[in-house]
Amino acid sequence: MHVRYLQHQHQGTVQLLLMPLSSAEKARKDRKWSNGRMLDDDENECESVPLPIQTFLWRQTNPFLGQKIGKLHEASCVTFERVVVQNILHGLSPSLSDAIQSVSRWRFVKAAFPHILQCCASLIAEEGECAAVAALDDDESPATPMPMGQSLQKILYILHWLLLDSANECNETESGKSIADIDPQAQIRQTAFSISSIQLFVYLLAPLIQYVHEDEIASNIRLESGLKIWQALRQVSRSI
Repeated sequence: MHVRYLQHQHQGTVQLLLMPLSSAEKARKDRKWSNGRMLDDDENECESVPLPIQTFLWRQTNPFLGQKIGKLHEASCVTFERVVVQNILHGLSPSLSDAIQSVSRWRFVKAAFPHILQCCASLIAEEGECAAVAALDDDESPATPMPMGQSLQKILYILHWLLLDSANECNETESGKSIADIDPQAQIRQTAFSISSIQLFVYLLAPLIQYVHEDEIASNIRLESGLKIWQALRQVSRSI
């Protein structure tokens, strides 16, 4: 196994890459490096974020890895919305605040995306199980869906913002231009989530689509804009 260390000059972080020996030599010859960054189509995939950001994201995600949903989940959802969506850094530790400000907002958003997906999948699965148990216990109206919890509403709002609005907002903040003003080829590289992130979105949420009620999303003013996401995912799930 070949080990490669990438030193990131501005953040002072080290990224560890593992690859088979057979591909290591080929990768060394085929890829060019400039100032510690790869100049190929996978450039964004190899970008790391400072350790305080990684620690922050994992601490917020950790409660969702348990079996029961509680107060810690609500607190994590509130924190995710404040920091990731609203970009409010007040109240964070100096090291975390400095780390977030040291990278572009879009880079921070992309780093947070897989964590939001994990949290969203956990909440949907938990509420789906609770609804199934309630349906078994309630003989009179077993098909009546349970109302969506506050934590799920908040994490769905964050997910919708990430998929629909984050790229444009981040680009306007950093360059003063909307996505429509960017060259189409550059737009894909600079304002799109990676294929692996989209794959993770499908793999985590497609099996849970039965627990997502489109009427609840359509009737919620904060979530209605994301209805098309779930309609498209449901169509994909039916075709598989």
